[in-house]
Amino acid sequence: MEPGTVYTYEHTYTMGSATVASVPVVAYTADGVQGSVTTTELSLGMISTKLDVQAEQGAPTAEGVNFTLFLINNGNQKISKIKIKDEQGNSVNSDTFALSVGESRTVTYLVPNETERNVVFYITGTDAMGEPYTDNTSTYTVHRYVDPSQVGLELTASVTETLNAQGSIKIRFQINNTGSLPLSNLVLSEAELGEIRRQESVPIGETVLEETVNVGAPRDLIFTVNVQDDARNDYTYTANVTAAVVGVEPQQQAQTGTNPIDDIGAIGTQIGSSVSDALTVALVVLAVLCVLSAAALITLTVLEKKKRAEAAHRKAMRDRQIRAQARAEADLSLTRAMPPSAQSYGGYDPGNTIVAPRQPQEGYPQQPAGATQRYQTPRYPRDGAPRRGE
Repeated sequence: MEPGTVYTYEHTYTMGSATVASVPVVAYTADGVQGSVTTTELSLGMISTKLDVQAEQGAPTAEGVNFTLFLINNGNQKISKIKIKDEQGNSVNSDTFALSVGESRTVTYLVPNETERNVVFYITGTDAMGEPYTDNTSTYTVHRYVDPSQVGLELTASVTETLNAQGSIKIRFQINNTGSLPLSNLVLSEAELGEIRRQESVPIGETVLEETVNVGAPRDLIFTVNVQDDARNDYTYTANVTAAVVGVEPQQQAQTGTNPIDDIGAIGTQIGSSVSDALTVALVVLAVLCVLSAAALITLTVLEKKKRAEAAHRKAMRDRQIRAQARAEADLSLTRAMPPSAQSYGGYDPGNTIVAPRQPQEGYPQQPAGATQRYQTPRYPRDGAPRRGE
């Protein structure tokens, strides 16, 4: 290189998959002396061409559904000639535009809804290297338009059986389709219990549903009914009731409309008091069970004493019968043992006993003065013969 000349050299650097730092070094020889020059460090970043796109779907109208697209260049390269089209090839923006790094753009587009559609937006452009750039959004379902004046529904919930000891309550739901179109795909749910019931159709007029739900403790119940029209547009209605303590008539309140969930803070306070009410109910039930148990124990004790007295009475009767039978058998045995020639003793009283003073007898000790000795009147059979041993 002659003094004052400029030499340009282009080199393709293979980076791999990460950002690197390039430090070029120039070696040379001047007048036989070798030397080198090191340039400053140059950071070589990965090329990132990226548009972040968000689509917001508006409410359906008779003209269609309005979409708002938010685009921002979050890459490190400028993207030019940006063009947006829907899934049917219709242009969303009439003129192309470019977005530098960090720039954004908002685009609105009205999607006709004479028929049901699954809308997708496709984005094309060119990056800083002249390479094509493409991207697309998620799919958004656009239902056929139905005049809201044709759809009407009234939901009423009432308690038919109050909260019992098992924590269950019975609710009657009155669903009145006041519109001019039949509705479908009914889903009945509760804020904490989730889905309770499904029904395919809701005809014009009144429909009555009865459900028994287990709520555990007393609390406010928030029921929601979701239905669809024939274009699969969704409608939501709610109704509130209170699950009260056993024997207390719950308050009933019905509401119609879309998403009327109010008084959230009050529900937290009521839940705390509901726990105390449930504990009171449990203690009352326990006290009643204790009283019933004591009454049953007293009744069993009285019955047991009565049975014991009857058993003792029957035993005494049996003992008297046994003794009477034994005496009768003994008399019969003595009568059979008498000889046939024994003389009869008319007017004899078997129980007749003569008591006389005791007389001293030979070989026996003397009896004290005034002592008496018992003599048994002989018993004779009817023929008068004396009994054996008498």
